[in-house]
Formats: sequence, structure tokens, C-alpha cells
Amino acid sequence: MEKNLALTGMMGVGKTTVGKALSRRLLMQFSDIDKIIENKLEMSIQKIFDEKGEIFFRKLEEKITLQEVKKKNIIISLGGCAFMNLKIRKKKKKKKNKINIFLFFFKMFIYIIKFILLKKKKKI
Repeated sequence: MEKNLALTGMMGVGKTTVGKALSRRLLMQFSDIDKIIENKLEMSIQKIFDEKGEIFFRKLEEKITLQEVKKKNIIISLGGCAFMNLKIRKKKKKKKNKINIFLFFFKMFIYIIKFILLKKKKKI
């Protein structure tokens, strides 16, 4: 598959859970931007906000996201506000990056997707 998938939505709606499940089903790589940032700085997102501030975090989030969208055959879980970043939105529109689908998650939608993925998994 040459296309990428970016998952976006507010914190706690299930982007990571659904992204991991989809990556297994679709045989695609999975990337969680928040986890990459936490691992890079060896700090939780909350601690980064507390100690370094939101501006620092958003700049790093942008840099890492723009690196990840260059990859092929990947599902990317964006941070809760990453889609609000104009550079990230513009980058995903460029054909060479091939991010063709953006899903915005709401809590109820997540429950439906989880149910479908788990139900199909049990039948196999």
C-alpha cells in the first residue's frame, strides 16, 4: 500500500489503540507522535508542557510530524492539536507525501471501530 493514514482527534479518544490495531490488520507501520516525543525527551507530555512550555512542545511536534509524514505505508497518530498546525495540513495535501486519509476521532466512533476490529479478529 502506497497510501498513508493519519489519525487525529483530542487526547484520550483512542487514536493510538485504533492506529495499532489498523497497522496490524493493514500490515502498515505505526507511528505515535506523542510517544516519539516522550521517548526523545524522556519525559511525559504533561511534564514537557510544565517544564518547557506549549510553544516548545508544538515546535517539536511539528518537526517530528513533518519527518514522519515523509515515510510510506504508515499510520500516524497525530497529537491532539497537530492538525491545527497549518504546515502539517499543507504537507499532507502534497501528493508526494501520499497522506490520503485523515480520520478525526470522536469517542463514540472509537467504540464502533474497536468493536468491528475485535469482532473480525475473533472470527479469524
